Amino acid sequence: MIHIIMKVYGYVFDISIRIYMK
Repeated sequence: MIHIIMKVYGYVFDISIRIYMK
């Protein structure tokens, strides 16, 4: 359960950085 949450968090965090850098 925790692994899934961390995976989603990392995915959202990655997208947020890409949008912010854009």
